Amino acid sequence: MKLLFFSIAISGAPVHATPVAELSLTPARACLAPPGNPGKLLNQVYPNASTAGNAPFSHQLDINGDGWCDWVSTAAQPPHRDGVALEQPRLKDFIFLGSKSGWRRFGNQQAIRSFYDQQHFDQPPPYDGEFEVSAFVSPLLIYAKDEPRPYVATISISQDVLDATAEDVVVYRWHDGFDTLLQVGKPERSKVVQFLQVQYCGKKLSLPVQSVAQAVCAR
Repeated sequence: MKLLFFSIAISGAPVHATPVAELSLTPARACLAPPGNPGKLLNQVYPNASTAGNAPFSHQLDINGDGWCDWVSTAAQPPHRDGVALEQPRLKDFIFLGSKSGWRRFGNQQAIRSFYDQQHFDQPPPYDGEFEVSAFVSPLLIYAKDEPRPYVATISISQDVLDATAEDVVVYRWHDGFDTLLQVGKPERSKVVQFLQVQYCGKKLSLPVQSVAQAVCAR
């Protein structure tokens, strides 16, 4: 039963690369705003995270493609308590999923544990909420035609984000079985990076520092 469950869980993973011409920085339709906000979940760890300038969250992104707006941190710096040294935060505090009934954290822990128990080292691991966010800096969403789940391009850093290049850009897409982000394969990543380079590079644009756009154009 365990193997059968896992085969079902990974079936939602993207397989075929999307042509560059079918990608866009604009969603086909706006997401729906859930009732309230995830303030209570946020404040459990970061009491001041919603204050101005502390941790920018975009409230108009549908990261998992279910039609409801999610809160996704676009910060290059994590939310933190005033006057307290920054600590490496966890991804679970950077993404809050909206729904008709309100807000929740992400992650199908049973499916994620099954993945690690079976030691599938030849496959990209699901992005567990306990992971550090060093591979989730300044996320940028890219939308594919007829696919509700956007690509999520981020910068993966070890020390200095200012030196990020295209090689440091990681591309994810939401996996419904794991209920979390899963890194896409090389063909899809290449298509997304190529699309972003066409959009941003070689033009008279002021690219934001510590951004995916700046990274894909860096030389």
